[in-house]
Amino acid sequence: MAQATKEQIEKIISGQMEELMKKVPANSGISAAFYCPSHPHVKKYYNYGRANDRADMSEHTIICIGSTTKVFTGSLIAYLHILDKVGPLDRTLVKKHLPDVKSDAMTLLQLATHTSGMPENSPGDQGVYLFKDEPPAPELKGWWANPSNYEKTAGEWVYSNIAFVTLGYAVEAIANNGAFSPGYSKYLNDWITTQTNPPMTHTWTTVPDDIPPELIATGHVENGDTRKIENGSDIKSTAADLHSWVRANFDAINGPTTPFLQALHNATSVHLRDLKYPNGKDTGFDMGLAWQISNRNANEPTVISKDGAVGRGGSSSWFGLVPQSENHSWPEMGLAMCLNSFGFNPGHHGRTALLDIAKLF
Repeated sequence: MAQATKEQIEKIISGQMEELMKKVPANSGISAAFYCPSHPHVKKYYNYGRANDRADMSEHTIICIGSTTKVFTGSLIAYLHILDKVGPLDRTLVKKHLPDVKSDAMTLLQLATHTSGMPENSPGDQGVYLFKDEPPAPELKGWWANPSNYEKTAGEWVYSNIAFVTLGYAVEAIANNGAFSPGYSKYLNDWITTQTNPPMTHTWTTVPDDIPPELIATGHVENGDTRKIENGSDIKSTAADLHSWVRANFDAINGPTTPFLQALHNATSVHLRDLKYPNGKDTGFDMGLAWQISNRNANEPTVISKDGAVGRGGSSSWFGLVPQSENHSWPEMGLAMCLNSFGFNPGHHGRTALLDIAKLF
């Protein structure tokens, strides 16, 4: 087994972050968190650029994580299954828990794997209600009630924000016997962020009022405009907290010992294979619960990943997990990336970093 040096690993991560910094807007920044328990002396955090006009970017800078929120929602529904509050996801109809959804075939698993038939978005910004702990809006209930809105591509892979908003409401309804209270943020806190080691103390749907302004990123979009974090759009987090999240998922992969870790193990496991786009082309990945699992090349690591971006907050994020392999010597490792800029594909650089590190072994 080759022995990669600390310097070699750090050079690969730094190199990819520096390449990405060449693309993002001026006055924005990146914070990346690396986890590799077999190489504990490798630098954990990689910070570049500015968080806002008061501070440099750091692992404590708070950004909107965008669609990486979906893996938390997927883990919440998995947790409810582990607690026996809901049956097998592939056999549980959505309408059992959300009667306004009129499909006679749509399952919770389809919502969690982008195969429900729901399009990318529905009219309005329905996630705002979910992440502000409000019940579904009448507009959403009316949309749910018309199956023609989502039956055309059922069973095919269509990336869907509204499917995961619907799944979030299903989590609430299952957790509290049909009541949309106390809300998404309560379950996120009780079942995820307080369960990691260390706890994710700066991960919420709503940033508390007492957080110092220098810790809150100013977001940037491609045309040079800036954005302030808006509560209600998604989860807010930091690279330090996402390091805890990556670590928790590896604890789950390596032998889940608690209901929380069993839920994470379920979420990162393959649930659907051989997925096709509506045009018939292979997606190139399998699906966990929100996680995309790429393992088509036997000579490369499996990468379990999710990316996110939110224009409203001018932010992007990505995290990827490389489990150990029985046939190869690369170590388990994970990388989480937080950017206060939108539209610059951090996942390409994160994945490249992990694959290049694997080649050292």
